[in-house]
Amino acid sequence: MSKKWFRSLLAGSIANIDAFHHAFLARWEIKKNPLQLLNEYKGLKIKRNETVEEYCEWFNIVYNAIPTDIKSTLGLALVDFPYGFDVDMGYQLREKDLTTLEEMQANAIKVEANILTKKGKIKFECRVTIKEEPSTFSSDHKIDSLVRVVENMMQRIDINDQSQMRENQNAPQNRNQNFKRNVPQIKQQEQKGLGE
Repeated sequence: MSKKWFRSLLAGSIANIDAFHHAFLARWEIKKNPLQLLNEYKGLKIKRNETVEEYCEWFNIVYNAIPTDIKSTLGLALVDFPYGFDVDMGYQLREKDLTTLEEMQANAIKVEANILTKKGKIKFECRVTIKEEPSTFSSDHKIDSLVRVVENMMQRIDINDQSQMRENQNAPQNRNQNFKRNVPQIKQQEQKGLGE
């Protein structure tokens, strides 16, 4: 943001460092009540479509706009900065032993680059998975044809079982001849026992 502004300055429009300082503050200084600035500083969070670099610039602008008598020290700013991010990003920033706010902000930009790289890999893997789905379809087709083969085999087994049952019904049955003879004798003995 500030680089674009600097490049947009007309050649020769700034005569010395004081003029530059005045032009810079006129463009970038936040003109608000100091207590409003402090509240805004405490509530700073990275916005949804904002890059980490843009957030760092805005954080620095708000922090530097707070009057010195109510501004937190640079050490506290180092503690406050990670709270502007989600929990994972904040943890990664606190995990490293960084001594200056500039180091932490540079590290945050690197972490964002790593996260974007990981997201890109995940998207690529999803695309590869989607492209591989037709091969999954062919394996489903193979399974379906295998199920049909098994069903045909089961039908043949049923047909064979039914034909064997018909053959067994038509064939003379071999029964124990003694069983037929003994049944009337057993009934006669039971009747005698009841009669007595």
